[in-house]
Amino acid sequence: SGKAGETETTPVQPSVYLHGAQVATIEDSVFEDSGPITVEHTVGEPITVVRRNQFLRTPAPQVVELVAVGASTARLESNTFSGGNKDDH
Repeated sequence: SGKAGETETTPVQPSVYLHGAQVATIEDSVFEDSGPITVEHTVGEPITVVRRNQFLRTPAPQVVELVAVGASTARLESNTFSGGNKDDH
């Protein structure tokens, strides 16, 4: 209780929720026992960068392309997860 993204009625809410942001960078942060970063790309040519963050007992970021067809424009770079895994997308 009291963790980012947690409520009594819905136990897993995003710790960061971006909907329709065109340019966003989340870097050098620590997410501990938190909900995931959730990004919903809508129109245009959005660029989201999530890099050099630590995710401790926190789900990996989720990126959804609501309109665009093809590869995601999100970049997940050099993030560390509680198991010691790193991502480089």
